[in-house]
Amino acid sequence: MVKFPLFLILFVIANNPFASGQDTLKVHHLNEIEIEVQRKLQERNLSPVQIIDSSLLEQISADNVAEALRVSSGVILKDYGGIGGLKTISIRSLGAEHTMVQIDGIAVSNTQTGQVDLGKLPLNNVEEIEVYKGQSSELLQTARSFASASLINIKTKSANSSFEKPFQLASSLEIGSFGLFRPAFAVTKRVNKNSLLSFNTEFVSASGQYSYNNSEDQTAIRNNADLRSEKLELDYSYRFSSNSKLNVKGYYFDSERGLPGAVILYNTLSAQRLWNKNYFLQANYNAHFSDKWLFMVNAKYVGNSLRYLDSNVLTISGLQDDRFYQNEYYVSAAGAFNPNEKFSIAASSDLFRNDLRANLPLFAYPTRLSWLSALAFKYHLKKIMFEGNVLSTVIDEKVDFGTSTKRVKILTPYLAMGLKPFYKSNLRFRIYAKRNFRMPNFNELYYYRVGNPNLKPEFANQYNWGLYYAKKDWLLFDAITFNMDVFKSLVIDKIIAIPTQNLFIWSIQNIGKVNTTGAEANVNLKLKVLGKYKLTAYWTYTIQQALDKTDISSPTFNHQIAYTPYETLSSGFSLQREQFTLNWNMLYSGFRYILGENIYANLLPNWSTQDLSVDYGFKFKKSTISLKAVINNVFDSRYVVINSFPMPGRNFRLSIAFKY
Repeated sequence: MVKFPLFLILFVIANNPFASGQDTLKVHHLNEIEIEVQRKLQERNLSPVQIIDSSLLEQISADNVAEALRVSSGVILKDYGGIGGLKTISIRSLGAEHTMVQIDGIAVSNTQTGQVDLGKLPLNNVEEIEVYKGQSSELLQTARSFASASLINIKTKSANSSFEKPFQLASSLEIGSFGLFRPAFAVTKRVNKNSLLSFNTEFVSASGQYSYNNSEDQTAIRNNADLRSEKLELDYSYRFSSNSKLNVKGYYFDSERGLPGAVILYNTLSAQRLWNKNYFLQANYNAHFSDKWLFMVNAKYVGNSLRYLDSNVLTISGLQDDRFYQNEYYVSAAGAFNPNEKFSIAASSDLFRNDLRANLPLFAYPTRLSWLSALAFKYHLKKIMFEGNVLSTVIDEKVDFGTSTKRVKILTPYLAMGLKPFYKSNLRFRIYAKRNFRMPNFNELYYYRVGNPNLKPEFANQYNWGLYYAKKDWLLFDAITFNMDVFKSLVIDKIIAIPTQNLFIWSIQNIGKVNTTGAEANVNLKLKVLGKYKLTAYWTYTIQQALDKTDISSPTFNHQIAYTPYETLSSGFSLQREQFTLNWNMLYSGFRYILGENIYANLLPNWSTQDLSVDYGFKFKKSTISLKAVINNVFDSRYVVINSFPMPGRNFRLSIAFKY
C-alpha cells in the first residue's frame, strides 16, 4: 500500500536543479498541432465527437473524468455528492449502461452493474477525452467499440509519451476544502531508442465533510463522506519500427469511502462503507505492414473486488457485509485493408469471459462468454462519404445455482453518410442511423429476490442529423468550430424495476419504451492575440425530451423520464497574459423530476454553478513550476443533482506542480 510520505519525497525530487525546462515557443507550437489534430478528427467523423483536450482539462479544473465530461453537450451527470459519491453519466438520455468507456482504446467494464463509476478515474494521467455520440469513424478498432450507443475514449499521457525525450518528471501537490490532500508523481524514462517506461501514481485523502441546508433551511454537516484512494499505473512501450508498436499498461486502484446516504427529514446518519480494489493488465499491438494493410491485437485481464458494509443492518450471520469479486479475460484482433484512397474495409473480433462471485446465500455465481465480430467499410469521395458496419453478438451464460438467461444471437447495423457541398468551405453535413442493445447486467438477472433471468436485451434505435463548420483566420478569430445536431432515439424493452406485492419487493422487467428527441450545439473559439492577451472560449447547449411511451393508461405516459433535465448548458473562457491565466466556467441544468410522474411534488428546481481559477507558471533552474488557485461554486449555490443528496457549496483548492 502506498503511503503519502513517499509522495512527499518524490515531490521534493521533482524540484531538480538539473531539470531541462520546456520552451514556451515549443509549447505554443504543440498547442497549434493539437488543435489541428482535433479539427481533422471532428471533420472526418460522421457521428458527433467532442474532444476535451489537455488545455480544456486545465481550464475546467475538474477532479475526475466524470466532472470533466460535464462540459460535453448531451451529457447528464448523476452525482450523489461529495468527493467519494458515485458518479455516472447518461448521454442523450439513454442511460449509463449504453455508454462504453475505454482507456487507450480498450474497454473498461463492470458486468455486475453495467455502469462505470467515472468518479474513480482521476485526471493526473489523462491527455484527452474523446466523446462520441454514436461511434468512431476509425476502422481499425475493437468489435466492442461498435457495440454501444456512445463511446468515451480516455487517452493517457503515459501511453502516448514521446520517444524523443530521454527523461521526463512531473509532480504535484493539491490541498483544498473538506480536508483534501492529493499528491501525484509521474516519471517517464527512455530505456533505449525503441523502448519507453512510464510510472505515475496518485494518492487522495479527504474528510468529505461540508455544510448544506436541510429541509428546514438549517445548516447541517454532511457526514460519512470521507475518501482514501491510491492509484498506480505502469506503462511500457516498444517500437519495433516506425509502423509497429507495442503498449503494455498495468493499473491498480484501491479505495475506501463512506457512503453518506440520503438526507431524509432530520436523519443525517449513515454507517455504510465501501471498499473497492480494481486492477488490470492490458496490451495493445498495432502494426501498419504497408499503406494498405493494418493490424491490431489487444489482450486484457481485469480483477475487481468490492466490499459493502452497513453496521446499521443486522442479518442472521451478523452485520450486513457483502463482498463481490469480478474477473474479465479479454482478447481482440482487428485488421483493415485500404486498396485505394477512397475505399477501406475492416474486420474485428472480440472474445471475453466475465464471472461474478459473492459471499451471499443462494447466489447464482454467473459466468458470461461473449463473442463479438464486426465488418465495417468506409467510402470517401471529395464531396460525399459513406460508412457502415454490421456487428454480430453471441452471448452464452451459465450459473451454479438457479436458472441462467437464454443464449443471445443478435445482428446490429450502422450506416452513416457525410456531405461536403463546397470545395473551399469547411462546411460538412452528416446523418447516421444505428441500432444497438445492452445486455442485462448480472444484478438485473440474478440479484436475490429481485433479479429476473428471463430478461431480454434492451434495444435502442438512434438517428442523428447534424453539421460541422470550421474557419481559420476569420475576423477576430484565429479559429472557430461549430457543431449542431438533431437526434432521436427509441428504446424498446427498456429494463426497469417495478414494485410487486409491496414496496419492499421489486421485480426487474422488460416493459419500458422511451422516445427521446433533442438538439445540441457547441462552439469553440480562439481569438486573435489582443496585445499580450490570448482568449479561448467554449459554449455547449442541449435541449431534449425523453418521454415515457410504455403504457397509454399509465399516469407517467408521455411524461419526461426521471432525472432528465429539459436543457443543459456549459460555457467558459480562458484569458492568458504571459505567465498568468484566468479561467471561468459555468454549468446550468434545467428543472427535472425525481420520478416518472411529472407533478409538482416530484419537481427538482434548476441549478447553476460557476467556477473560477487562476494559474501562474514560471521557470526555475530550467524546471517549469505552476501555481494554481481554484474557487468552485463561487456564489455558494445550494442544490442537488439527485434528490436528498446535497452537493457541496463554495469550496477552494490550491496546487503546485513541477515539470521537466
